[in-house]
Order: sequence, then C-alpha cells, then structure tokens
Amino acid sequence: MKNITYLLIILFSITGCCRDQIVASYKLSENDKNLIPFEQDSTLSYISQQDISFSAKAQQRKLEIIEERIGADSCDLWAIDVFKSSIFINTFELEFEFI
Repeated sequence: MKNITYLLIILFSITGCCRDQIVASYKLSENDKNLIPFEQDSTLSYISQQDISFSAKAQQRKLEIIEERIGADSCDLWAIDVFKSSIFINTFELEFEFI
C-alpha cells in the first residue's frame, strides 16, 4: 500500500507541473532603442540653471529580455524587451537610469 501511495505522489507531481511557454513577445524597434543615445564610457557635459558646468559618464546600453507570468499559477509567459543605460554624475554623486 505504501508503494502505491508513493507512486501516486510521484505521478501527480510529474503531471501537475507544466512547462513555461512564451505566448507573446514585445520587442523594441530600432527607433525606440535610439531614444537612449548614450554610448559606453561617453562623457557628457551639462550646465545647470545656475551656470555650473559638470560632466557625467554613461554606462553601456543593455538590452534585457524579461519574462513575466500572465497569472500566478500560469505557465504562460510574456517576453518583454527592456533597454537601459545609466548616467553617473560624480560632482553630485547622483546616478540616473534611463529605461
């Protein structure tokens, strides 16, 4: 009887799991990617409203593909392109991330 119980538990755990499947992909166009024009290690110059000039450093632009579930118990996924770059302003110790 114990063997049958273990066999049923193993059978239900194998058949109860589904495989993740991407059902929709949202890709960025080249025009969308060009909205973040910063190249790796490019130095950017800014002038504040108080006429204070400072420079910033751009980080490499990265394209990431994020997969999100449609529902909590769903095996269906959305694949979403995310394009980002970071700007570091050393003078004010600030970091901005453009997504």
